[in-house]
Amino acid sequence: MQVTKSFSERGVAGVLLSPPAAIFYCYFAVELHRASGSPAGGPALAAFAAAVLVRASVASWIADDAQARGAATYDLASFVFFLPLLGLFYLFRRRGGGGAAPLVGYIVLVLAGMACAWLPYLIAFLLTGKFPGI
Repeated sequence: MQVTKSFSERGVAGVLLSPPAAIFYCYFAVELHRASGSPAGGPALAAFAAAVLVRASVASWIADDAQARGAATYDLASFVFFLPLLGLFYLFRRRGGGGAAPLVGYIVLVLAGMACAWLPYLIAFLLTGKFPGI
């Protein structure tokens, strides 16, 4: 049985390439695409890939948690990928009220990614009084 290490036990690469970090990066990419006016072509494909990757990261995060807790993980990740609400069901079923902590962590990652993507536009707005590109 593989036990998931805490962030303090991982190296820099282990933290920067972890599923929670990937969730942050993906939401940052999707929101940056939206903040920049949703350009077509390559940026749109990258935003779509990031949206798909965020589902894969959430599925990986939940599968890692299930494996660390000794639960059977057969096909759990693919169910979570296609039906994300099953991830919430899993968290509250396995952890009870403790399932709120990963949910709050996910919400913080999403909001942090969004905030970091919009931060340059907010700074430009504060300095110039108008949003760039408008």
